[in-house]
Amino acid sequence: YVCTIGEVVVDGRQPNDCIYVVEYGVCSLQNELRQELEEVSSGSLFAVSDTVFGISRTPGTVAQVVSPFAAIMEIRQKDLTDALQRHYDKRRPPPFMEEILPAASSL
Repeated sequence: YVCTIGEVVVDGRQPNDCIYVVEYGVCSLQNELRQELEEVSSGSLFAVSDTVFGISRTPGTVAQVVSPFAAIMEIRQKDLTDALQRHYDKRRPPPFMEEILPAASSL
C-alpha cells in the first residue's frame, strides 16, 4: 500500500506477526516514546513484533513514513509460511543426482 509523510505504517504496540518490505521511500522506526531508533529505506525489511524469523529486537516499535510517500508491502506470517511450504513441497532433487550419488559411494 502507499502511505504519505507522517502516516503510521504499523504500531507495534498492537499484536502483529507481519513483515514489512519498503518498496519505495523511507520509514522511521521509533520506540514507545517516539524516539527514532533507525531509518529504513527501499529494499529494507522490518518487523515490529516477533515473527517466523525470530524475536523482534525492539518490540513495540512504531513505523512512520518520513519521505513524501512510501510504498510498503505487508506480508502476513501465515501467507509467508504457506508460500514457503508450497515451494519446498514442489522442489525436485538437483539434476543428475542419480549420477552423483553412485559415483560418491564408490570412493
